[in-house]
Amino acid sequence: MKTMKKRLILLLCGIILVGIVGCESNKKEIPKLIFDEAVESTINELKEYEYVKDVHIQVSEEESKIVLTAVLSDSTNEKTAKEFADTLIRRFGWWVNFYNDVLEKGPNKDYYGELYDYYDINIGISSLSKVNDIKSWYVNKFILKGSHKQIDI
Repeated sequence: MKTMKKRLILLLCGIILVGIVGCESNKKEIPKLIFDEAVESTINELKEYEYVKDVHIQVSEEESKIVLTAVLSDSTNEKTAKEFADTLIRRFGWWVNFYNDVLEKGPNKDYYGELYDYYDINIGISSLSKVNDIKSWYVNKFILKGSHKQIDI
C-alpha cells in the first residue's frame, strides 16, 4: 500500500513538473530591442503638435515597463489630451517597430502593437498648470503588458 502511494505521488509530481516546464517553454522571451532612436524620433515627432509643451519617454528593460509622459498647454481640452495619450502609445510602438526587425506586429486601430505584449505602460498626460496635481491629470493610467486596454476617449 505504501509503495502504491509513493508511486502515485511520484506520478503526480511528474505530471505537475511536465506542466510547469511546458508552460515555461510557451512563455515568450522578451526580444532585445533598440530604444534610443525610437524615443528620440517619437519625441521629435510629437513635439510638433502646437499644444505639446514636453514629452518624456523612459524604458526600464529590467522591469519591462515603459513610462510615457507629456505636458500639454492649459488650453488643451480633455478629449484632445486623451487622443494624444493614445497617439503617444501608438507612435512610440510604431517607432520601436521601425527600428527593430524582431517585432512582427506594429500598432493598428485595435492593437497597440507587439512591443506592449512584452512591456507594461505607465502613461501620464497633464496640463502645464496641473503637473504637480496628479488627481487633475487628463490621463494617469497603468496598462498591463498584453492587455492592450485602450485609453477611453
